[in-house]
Order: sequence, then C-alpha cells, then structure tokens
Amino acid sequence: MGQTWKLLLVILAMFLLQGILVWFQTQRLRKTYEAVRASNPIVAVGRSKKLGRSKIALLGISNDGIVQNAYALTGITVFSTFHKIPELEGNSCATLIESFRANPKEEYIYHALNSAQNKLSESTNEEQI
Repeated sequence: MGQTWKLLLVILAMFLLQGILVWFQTQRLRKTYEAVRASNPIVAVGRSKKLGRSKIALLGISNDGIVQNAYALTGITVFSTFHKIPELEGNSCATLIESFRANPKEEYIYHALNSAQNKLSESTNEEQI
C-alpha cells in the first residue's frame, strides 16, 4: 500500500474518531439538559461566541426568576464535562445579570441569564393576556 493510501486511511480514522467523540459530548449535553428541564419550568442556555475555547452555561430557573440549577461546560476538547456553578444558585436572574453584564470572561453566563430573563418576561406577558 502506498504512502498516499496510508495517509488517507489515517485522516479517515481521525474524522471517524472525532465524529464519535462529538456524539458522546452531545449525549452529555442532552442528558444534562433533560435533568435540568425535569426539575425546572425554565431552562436557559448561553454560549460564548469566541473562537477557540468553547463555553456553555445551562441554567434551571424557577417561575419567580431564581436560579435553581447552574452548570457550565468549558474546555477546548470533546472531553470537557459539565460542572456545577454553586455561586449562581439561589440568586435572582435580575441581580445576576447586573453583576455579569460587564464581565467579558463570563459572557456565556450573561447570555444564559439574559435568555432566562426574556423567557420570564414572555411567560409574565402570557399570563396577563
């Protein structure tokens, strides 16, 4: 077998491995989302929009705007896992938005909090109609 075929097989194997690992990471995200959704009426997701290090925040919010569950997925590989963010739990979205608004390192948390606040506003508007 020539060098070209060996190189093509190695590249194909790398693509297959990457696909499998991405599938496992997607399953971790799905399972964590479903667990948060099962115990909270509102689930908000925020992500960083920068290239390189990916960050995702997953928040479970009660109907009165209190963060019940908070998880973050940070890292640069498919081996990253969710970890709890206990300092967010028990606080209101409105209070947390103000503290994270000017923090560019934690923009993914700000996006999730902002999404949660929008969902809370929508549900309040629907109740008033």
